[in-house]
Amino acid sequence: TNSHAPSVYIFPPPAEQLALREAATVTCLVKSFNPPDLFIKWLSNGEELNASKYISTQPIQESSQPLLYFAYSTLQISEQEWNAGNTYTCLVGHEKLPLQVTQRTVDKSTGKPTLVNVSLVLSDTNTCY
Repeated sequence: TNSHAPSVYIFPPPAEQLALREAATVTCLVKSFNPPDLFIKWLSNGEELNASKYISTQPIQESSQPLLYFAYSTLQISEQEWNAGNTYTCLVGHEKLPLQVTQRTVDKSTGKPTLVNVSLVLSDTNTCY
């Protein structure tokens, strides 16, 4: 089978955007996965955020041989929320991941992504398989 677990990367808001003092966009890139079924959720300080705060793409074909997909999700927050030091976590679920889930977290103090290993029990039923 051509199944492949995704690589997940998180990016803080660009400095150029923060300089405008209007909004902040945190981006999560999910690369090189197959099958194309996955979910992306966002958390702030460990609390799940309402889906109206972020936009995720449908899986997009990245290569044909091997067949791989990518997707990304953008979380819109205010510049004040980012500068307050809140942490933002991109949570990704995919059947080929260990524990079927992984996450990446970023905040202003790191300014760069941190890798946090957390065992999660997903009790919700809206995972797509």
